[in-house]
Amino acid sequence: LPAFALRVAGLLQSRPEERGGRSGAVLPWAASVMLLMSTLAFVFVALGHGPATRSQKQLISAFQEDRPDEASQLIYLFKRPFSAAFYSRSEAVTARTPDDAEHFFTNGTLDYFAVDAGRFAQLPKDFQTRLSEVRRINNYYLLKEKHGDIL
Repeated sequence: LPAFALRVAGLLQSRPEERGGRSGAVLPWAASVMLLMSTLAFVFVALGHGPATRSQKQLISAFQEDRPDEASQLIYLFKRPFSAAFYSRSEAVTARTPDDAEHFFTNGTLDYFAVDAGRFAQLPKDFQTRLSEVRRINNYYLLKEKHGDIL
C-alpha cells in the first residue's frame, strides 16, 4: 500500500502532459474515489459493524469479569462459534440441546450460558426461567444460573 500511495502522489503532482493523455485525466478522480471508499470502510468498521460483530471476544470478556470463581463454566447452547473457542482458550463448552445442559444446573457451581438471540425462543420455558440475563452482546445472550438453582 505505501508504494501505491507514493506512485499515486507522484502522478498527481506531475503535469497533465507527463501523465499520458486520457488516463492522466482519470487518475485524480480514481484516487479520490479510492480515498473516499477507504474512509467509508474505516468508519463502518470503527462504528462496530463488519467482522467484529461476529466475534465472541466481548462475550468471553464479560463472562470472565462476571464469574465469581474459576470453577464457573461457559456453556454455549446449540453451537459454539469458532471465535468462542479461540478467545476462551477452548474452555467454553457446547451443549447441543437443553437436555445436554441439564447437568450443569446440579454441579454446585454458578455456570453461564451463551445462546444466539435467534435461538433463545427454542429453549424450553422451564429452562429459561432458571436463567438470568447478564448481557446481550453481538446478537448473543450471556445468561447465568439463578442463585436458587445451585445445589
